[in-house]
Amino acid sequence: MKNILLPVLLLFSVALPAQETRNGAPTIFLDCQWWCDQQYLKTEMTYLNFVRDRADADIFIQQTGLRNGGGGEHLTLFFFGQKQFAGQRDTVVFDLPPAVSENESRQALKQNLERGLLPYLLQTPLAGRISFSVEIPEATDMTIAEQKDPWNFWTFSARANMYFGGQEVSKSLEMFGRLEANRVTEQQKTWIAVGGDYGRNTFQFDDTLKEVYVNGGYFLQASQVLSIREHWSYGFFAGGKQAQYNNLKLNAFLDAGLEYNLFAYREVARRQLRFRYRVGPRYNRYFDETIFFKSKETLFAHSLALSYQQVFEWGRFNLGFNQSNYLHDWALNRTNIFGGLELNLFKGFNFYLDGDFSLVHNQIELPNGGASKEEALLRIRQLQSGYNFYMYFGVSYTFGSIYSNVVNPRF
Repeated sequence: MKNILLPVLLLFSVALPAQETRNGAPTIFLDCQWWCDQQYLKTEMTYLNFVRDRADADIFIQQTGLRNGGGGEHLTLFFFGQKQFAGQRDTVVFDLPPAVSENESRQALKQNLERGLLPYLLQTPLAGRISFSVEIPEATDMTIAEQKDPWNFWTFSARANMYFGGQEVSKSLEMFGRLEANRVTEQQKTWIAVGGDYGRNTFQFDDTLKEVYVNGGYFLQASQVLSIREHWSYGFFAGGKQAQYNNLKLNAFLDAGLEYNLFAYREVARRQLRFRYRVGPRYNRYFDETIFFKSKETLFAHSLALSYQQVFEWGRFNLGFNQSNYLHDWALNRTNIFGGLELNLFKGFNFYLDGDFSLVHNQIELPNGGASKEEALLRIRQLQSGYNFYMYFGVSYTFGSIYSNVVNPRF
C-alpha cells in the first residue's frame, strides 16, 4: 500500500502549484468570535497575506460582537501587533443596523478592518501605495443626529416556524411563534416578549389502535432595567407561562433584582464579572396534583448568580455559578455551575471545552402520578432527577503551509 501511495503523493506535489503569497505584505490572522465572510475578505483584500495560525501572523485581529439595543450588532476589532509590530495595539468599534444584508455586513467589516490596519501598513513597503481620503458630510447630513427618533428607541421583531413530517405509521407537527419588543438607552433597558409552542405526535399502530400525544405552552415576560452608576444596575422582572412538560397550568412571577459588574460596562465586549441577586413571589397552578399534594400554591424564591467572561488573545474563557431556593424551605434548591474554554495551545492546535452541571432539589411541580414511559421517551413530561449535566469538548490540529490567501470555490 505504501508503495502505491508514495508515487501518488509525489505526483500531486509536483502537479499542484505553490500557494500564492504576496511579497512585502504583512501576514494577518483573523479570529472571528462573531460571523464574518473570510472568503470575501481574502478575495477583496489581496494586498495582505492571510495565514491559518495566530503564531504565524504579523498582526493578530480578534473580532467580538454584541447585540445592540436596536436589534443590530455592536462589533469590536482588536488589533494585536506581533513580530515587527510587537507591542502595538489598536481597537476599532462600529455598529451594524438591524436587518442589514449579508453583503452590507461583510463590506462594513472590510472597511473597518482597513481602518484598523492603516497604522501597520504605513510601516511596510505598502505605505507608498496607500491613498487617503476623507468624506465630508453635507450640511443636511450633519443635522440627522439631531432629528427626533420617531420610534423613540423601540425595536420590534417577530418569529414563527413550523415543522411537519412523518412516515406511514407516525406523524409529527411542531409550531413555534414569538413577538419581542426592546427599548434600550444608556440609562435603561425595557424588554417585552410573548410566544408559544405546540407539538403533536400521532402513531397509527393498526386499523384500530391510534395514539396521540400533545405538548406545548405559552409565555409572556417583561423586564425593566435601570443603571445606577458605571458598575451598578437594578431591575424588575415579571412574567407568566403555561408548560405541559413541567405540569404548569399557570406559573406567574414578579422579581426585583440588583447587579454589580466589577468591570465598567464599556468593557463588556472583552470582559465582565457580574454578581446578580433576584427575589420575588411565584404563583403556580398545576395540571395534575404534585408530589407535595398541591394543585396550586404561592411561594417566594431568590437566586444569587456569579459569572465571569473574558476574551484573550489565545482564546476565550467563561465560568458561572447560580444558586436558587424557595424561602419557605431552603432544602428546595438548585445549584448550577457552567463554563467554557477555548485554547490555542500551540501552533495549529486548538482545544475546546464547554459544560454545565446542576444539582436539582426543587422540582415541586412534578405530578404525583409520575410520567409514563411514552411521555418520557417523547419528552413531553419531565422526570424526577437529582442532577443533570452536559459536556462537550474537542481538539483540532492543522499543519502544512502557513498561507491561506487563495480562494477556490469550485465544486
